[in-house]
Amino acid sequence: MNPLRLLALLLCSLAPLVPSQPEMREYRMRFWDKGEPNGEWTLWREIAVAP
Repeated sequence: MNPLRLLALLLCSLAPLVPSQPEMREYRMRFWDKGEPNGEWTLWREIAVAP
């Protein structure tokens, strides 16, 4: 599975603004190691979210 899609599945608990329509959302990622941030934030990535 694409890591960006996995991120959206794990963190995206907000319902779409219009319940019947997909929408685009932007996310950034950062690695965590043993509960501590590790490295820099990634660039913003746009992901389509569907109801």
